[in-house]
Amino acid sequence: MRAVLLIQICGLLLFSECSLEATEQGMVRIPAGSFLPFLTSAKEKPQLVHEFLIDKDSVRNSEFAKFLNDSPAWRKENAKFSFVDESYLNDFKRNAEKTPSSSVVNVSWYAARAYCKWKGKRLPQTSEWERIAVAELGGSDKEKVLNRILDWYSSPTKKISPNGSETYEDRYGVRNLFGNVWEWVEDFNSYSSSSFSDREGNSKGAFCASGTANVKDKTDYASFMRYAYRNSLKAKYSAPNLGFRCAKNV
Repeated sequence: MRAVLLIQICGLLLFSECSLEATEQGMVRIPAGSFLPFLTSAKEKPQLVHEFLIDKDSVRNSEFAKFLNDSPAWRKENAKFSFVDESYLNDFKRNAEKTPSSSVVNVSWYAARAYCKWKGKRLPQTSEWERIAVAELGGSDKEKVLNRILDWYSSPTKKISPNGSETYEDRYGVRNLFGNVWEWVEDFNSYSSSSFSDREGNSKGAFCASGTANVKDKTDYASFMRYAYRNSLKAKYSAPNLGFRCAKNV
């Protein structure tokens, strides 16, 4: 009887460890749910987003440094020009030494995607990222959150804060989705009028939204700016305020 109890206890411990491993350290679980994307009319049906995991914080300089150590092909001096631009990893060595816990920036979509793959993860889809964003703007503090976002948008050269300090955390446990750095998403150009090919040469389909006629809220200036910024990007671009965080299927 005692042996059976021990086996049962050990089984519970193993199950607990497996559960923790499944949620991944540093990631939070976003439940399945529906939301109405910004570039749709209010008459359209909400879009369902399945449950997924996303990093609590955007990727740090110290974390990206480990990736570069294991993946020398993505170091600034080795990266192929077709995957990065001239500002790729500008000031990275200095930032990694002085502010290792701050979000990595000046990273192209290709490099961000390679990092996520190295971690056994992926970039979040626009729908997943926006599902969290809409949830943040859907509570009683909507005006407060919106004002914070617009204040940040008006100060593009604002100093990047170290992850874990001067942060806010939403109801899911996601920190600094807004207010620190812009973030790459997998299908960042899904509302673009152009298309591009990924590293494997697969064409990424794209389409152009028909102006402001198909937006759910014409006064949502923060979303206008966010979608416009994504639309201005190309996969090899990098910027001093553009970083990323990883996601993963459940």
